[in-house]
Amino acid sequence: MLLFPGEGARDVAREPPTGAVTLIVVDGTWTQARQMMRAQSRARALAALYVHSPCTERIPHPMSPRQATWSTIEALMVVLGVLEGEPERFRTDA
Repeated sequence: MLLFPGEGARDVAREPPTGAVTLIVVDGTWTQARQMMRAQSRARALAALYVHSPCTERIPHPMSPRQATWSTIEALMVVLGVLEGEPERFRTDA
């Protein structure tokens, strides 16, 4: 499965996959990530997951397309917690 927001991606918290998952994570700036996805038709064909970011008091990142978005590592931590059945395990705000 691909960790990348986009058309057809499902919210990992609302619709977690069952069974073992191989997770492919796209990392880079938003521009770089979009370019990588455009260039990789095989990656676009994968089932995709995204992480809904409920954070509203985050420090905005100047390169982020929206104020309340996760960095790649933050999204990955949330996804790993969900996939391992312990969503709170990797929380950093506790």
